[in-house]
Amino acid sequence: MNPYSCYEERIRVYKEEENAQKSKSKWFLLLKLLSFCGSAWFVYASFKDPAAGNIIIATVCAVMYLMFYIIDDKCIKRIDYIRHKQQVCRDEQGYLKGNFAPFDKGERYVDMQHEYAFDLDIFGEHSLYHRICRAVTSQGADRLAALLTNIAVSKSEIVERQQAVNELKGMEEWRIGFLARPKTRCQLGLLADLAKEERYNGIMLRTVLPYFVVGITCITLALGLWGLLPMGVFGIAFFLQLFITNAVRKPMKQASIHLTKLYKEFSGYVTLLDTIRQTDFKSEVMLRVTDTLFRQQPNSTEAFGELERLLNQYNMRNNELMNALLNGIFLFDVFWTRRFARWSRCYLDFIDDWVTCIAEIDAYVSMATYAFNNPYNHQAQIVDEDSDIVLKARNIYHPFLVRDVAVPNDFALTKGKVSIVTGANMAGKSTFLRTIGVSYVMACCGMPVCAEELQMSIVSLFSSMRTSDNLSDNISYFNAELIRLKQLLHHAKSHRFTLIILDEILKGTNSKDKLEGSILFLNEITKLNVSALIATHDLELAKMEETDGNIYSNYCFEIALTDDIQYSYKIKRGVVENLNASYLLRKFLLVE
Repeated sequence: MNPYSCYEERIRVYKEEENAQKSKSKWFLLLKLLSFCGSAWFVYASFKDPAAGNIIIATVCAVMYLMFYIIDDKCIKRIDYIRHKQQVCRDEQGYLKGNFAPFDKGERYVDMQHEYAFDLDIFGEHSLYHRICRAVTSQGADRLAALLTNIAVSKSEIVERQQAVNELKGMEEWRIGFLARPKTRCQLGLLADLAKEERYNGIMLRTVLPYFVVGITCITLALGLWGLLPMGVFGIAFFLQLFITNAVRKPMKQASIHLTKLYKEFSGYVTLLDTIRQTDFKSEVMLRVTDTLFRQQPNSTEAFGELERLLNQYNMRNNELMNALLNGIFLFDVFWTRRFARWSRCYLDFIDDWVTCIAEIDAYVSMATYAFNNPYNHQAQIVDEDSDIVLKARNIYHPFLVRDVAVPNDFALTKGKVSIVTGANMAGKSTFLRTIGVSYVMACCGMPVCAEELQMSIVSLFSSMRTSDNLSDNISYFNAELIRLKQLLHHAKSHRFTLIILDEILKGTNSKDKLEGSILFLNEITKLNVSALIATHDLELAKMEETDGNIYSNYCFEIALTDDIQYSYKIKRGVVENLNASYLLRKFLLVE
């Protein structure tokens, strides 16, 4: 079954489950109404006839109402969760039709100075990230961005990533359930601010004094109700406690403004932890992160659950009347602050590690979803370090192209070699270069690539394809090119081996100077541990294969010049023969 049909079937199943839950909710609504009315009636009857039977039945009805309310609330939450799962499936169906609007573009990660990300469209509108990211946590989005911008350094690392992606790819229902969970945004800085140690040094927060104060207040209330003590004494104690509470809360007041946001965030983490904990993973990456989350002490579930309860309790006293009663009688804020301080001492140092683990799973869920949505893709094979292969592909094409439309190509590049690609405008040179680059990045992340076969070594990657001027910094286009090439040389010298992808060297100068500079640059980089894939319009540069065929080899994208130009988009050995700029211009001028 293809992915679109799979999502269609899931939506059908979820709709049936939603309807079943709605039917249950209707019954619970009726039972709530009946139990509430019964409780109200027998409470009324108890005032007229305070018989034990009336009181007992009123109590039973009240308990039943509370029970049905709790069950119905769970049912309503279940319905909401099922609807979110349906939306996940609809969004994925939209993705399969080319609609990426619901997904994160990753524009905040765009870095024009990065080794390859800007050139290869890793981030931004319709980028690779835009197609892949499904993160439900902000840290998960960051982790996915980090994976896409940092090439793996070992074969074992990529193999582990491939295993994790393959495992989660096969867990369709679990992934949909994970993606249907509430999205969380990073508020950890606020949590750290709340937990600053100096906030908890007061006498009311370090001693047993609050217990005595609350005890005295409760005693004065009881004696006042029994008529053994004037209620004014209780009033004094009540307002004294409000004063104490205000003094204790003052240092936290500014930081506690956003506690509601914290509650929502950590409620989201609790649901994610529940989803993760109920799963028996097999891959090394997943076992490692779940071991940190659940099998070490302290336990993340206990910590996040306790914090969720604490934050929920704090939100309960937002009602002014409830706030006054809780603090005037029980010093609620004092004891809440003590509990929060104790929680911070026990768990705060581990929160970053736990959130990082959740983010790791979150990023792999995104990559596994991409793998599931593209069943014709294949995992790359990582060759041994002593192999001469840098990259060897069969029927490879760009992941942004529709599979039925894309023209696949075969290509191989070995260590120390430079492949020079010539071709007419729009013949496919730049797309091919990006195909190689982005496929390499995807493979290093453990994702399957758009190729029937891809063998590759572990190397660093550097590209120069989109150099631009910067008028605000007084940098011309040519100067920007030089800066980028200098960055390239520094990168190649500081890494063990580098795959270089260049689209036209020294575009910002005249033809003769460009050719001489290009030859000089190529001769320089071949002294380093590099392999290069270079596209050029300068056919003179292709003569370097004649000079040194052991290093340089020529490839081209040929076109057929007929009444309508025919583009094959197939790469082949040799130098291009037909160019189209003057041909198209001549046709244009004749029409005019």
